[in-house]
Amino acid sequence: MAINITAERRELVKKCLEDGWSQIEIYRTHKVHPMTIKRHFPGSGWTQKEGAQLGYQIMKAGQK
Repeated sequence: MAINITAERRELVKKCLEDGWSQIEIYRTHKVHPMTIKRHFPGSGWTQKEGAQLGYQIMKAGQK
């Protein structure tokens, strides 16, 4: 079953993506599922490299 979102929520998600939010951050904060984000904004998610870089930064920060 496809879930549509309102134009207002699409604009909110668009702004979050433009501000650099990850899809999981948007889901946790605004309850818009990553699959819905991918359907409305194809190609907008982080690449594997970007996710790995963030993970590495978090790991290094925890070692200090």
